[in-house]
Amino acid sequence: MAVFRWFLFRNKKIQFYKLMGCGKNGTFDIRPDMQQWAILITTNQPFTSNHALYGKFITNWWKRFHCELFTVVLQPTEGHGLWDGKAPFGNLPKQSDTEGLIAVLTRATIRPTKLRAFWQNVQSAAAPLQNAEGFIMSVGIGEVPWIKQPLAAK
Repeated sequence: MAVFRWFLFRNKKIQFYKLMGCGKNGTFDIRPDMQQWAILITTNQPFTSNHALYGKFITNWWKRFHCELFTVVLQPTEGHGLWDGKAPFGNLPKQSDTEGLIAVLTRATIRPTKLRAFWQNVQSAAAPLQNAEGFIMSVGIGEVPWIKQPLAAK
């Protein structure tokens, strides 16, 4: 997936992107799932297809290696903080009155002195998600294994 960086960087439709690995079993895992990856992209172009967004090289790569794709198109409604010094979802309110289905993306960089405590508490923190009202799925994703950990829950 690292070869995608060049093509995503050159794509003028993309405002922000991150290539990330995934944990096993829908959450973080000290052992990454080497068969599952995530690409987060922000763009102000309407989504029409994966080919239109990612370009010929990346979509042909997925076809050649018979990759299964799961694309989720979301409209950001609230947020705060920066990611690598950027506001990837634009200038959003910290709270909104959005109702209905939502996806939540939380991102944090874990201090090296807190890594052990983080990994010891992953399972107990993630377990209540499974029984939360309206819960559909979760995916543990990270841009730097074991240290920078967004968690996408829908």
